[in-house]
Amino acid sequence: MNFGIPAFAFRLKDPAASGYSVYDVSDALRAFGWIVPAYPMPPDIEDINVLRIVVRNGFGRNLADCLLDDLAKVVKHLEEGTHLSNKTRTGFHH
Repeated sequence: MNFGIPAFAFRLKDPAASGYSVYDVSDALRAFGWIVPAYPMPPDIEDINVLRIVVRNGFGRNLADCLLDDLAKVVKHLEEGTHLSNKTRTGFHH
């Protein structure tokens, strides 16, 4: 059975209004040990920038919950215009 590539891409709802970009989200997630690349789409839609998550074998509910929790923290900090402190930052942990 072929389920396709376990990956998805998403973008910010309104990047112009948010005050931050998918590149900021990607950088901030890296502080939590996540590698979530951000990049522009191909020609004809290159004005759209996305984040991409590829789910590896063994990625279970616990890691998914951690990713979503860290993503929520990152978005909150970016929306507040604050930076993650060194105390908040962690190394690679998964």
